[in-house]
Amino acid sequence: MLRGLAPSGRLRPRGAPHKPDVLSRIADQQRNCARFSHAMRALSDSSERIHALRCADVAARSAAGASVRKPARPISVTLKALSCTKSAMTTPYATTAPTRAEVDALAGATVLEFGTDWCGYCRGAQSVIGEAFAAHEALRHLKIEDGPGRPLGRSFKVKLWPTLIFLRDGVEVARVVRPTEAEPLREGLNALA
Repeated sequence: MLRGLAPSGRLRPRGAPHKPDVLSRIADQQRNCARFSHAMRALSDSSERIHALRCADVAARSAAGASVRKPARPISVTLKALSCTKSAMTTPYATTAPTRAEVDALAGATVLEFGTDWCGYCRGAQSVIGEAFAAHEALRHLKIEDGPGRPLGRSFKVKLWPTLIFLRDGVEVARVVRPTEAEPLREGLNALA
């Protein structure tokens, strides 16, 4: 049996389906993620500009005939408080993170959520997180991208994503790793009270 190279560079059996539609969708998602990550780094201080960029991107893709979703409200990539509404749960993780000293100096209740936009566990947990945080609109919730070489996640010894760390005046009072139901998150929120 002759073999051909699959698009991934691996050998595939002759006659094996290529499924270009799946591969093209993955490539489109990677391009969109890279485009958005680049925009986040370039405009990290201005959530209004990022929102305008996302709206322009949606308009351009709509004009090209692609199916698109309406962009979420402007996001915050600094220490500004995010309201914990359903749209806040769909915002991407911020690529710029505060320092550990800035986090330790935060007054009041704060929740740090470590993860990445491409993490399946992180995406799957967003509905549970949104459900648990629905009653806590005023709570400061910072979604921070984590990974190798990210000092804030290492300082909190984050090993799995998503990890939610509940802080009261910069001191950890609770931690929830990979939530699958809302109850552990509610307990963490109660620990902040």
